[in-house]
Amino acid sequence: MGNITYEEVSKHNHAKDCWVILYGKVYDLTGFLPEHPGGSGVIVKQAGKDATKLFDTIHPKGTIENLSLIHISEPTRLLS
Repeated sequence: MGNITYEEVSKHNHAKDCWVILYGKVYDLTGFLPEHPGGSGVIVKQAGKDATKLFDTIHPKGTIENLSLIHISEPTRLLS
C-alpha cells in the first residue's frame, strides 16, 4: 500500500479495525490488541490517531523494534 492520509487513518478507529501512527508510520494493531500486556483499551483509545507521545511515556526506547506489528505505510497530509 502506498502513502495514506491522516484522514484515512482516522477512519480505522475501533477495536475491529485499529490503526495507529507511531513514529511517522501507520500500523494495523487490530490483531495485536488481544496480545497487548496493558490490555486492548489503551490502544483502542488511540485508534485512528498518532499515538507516539503516549507510547513514549509508557514504553522503553526500542520497544517498537521488538514487536511484530503490521506496518502499513507512512502517512501523508492532505493539502487543503
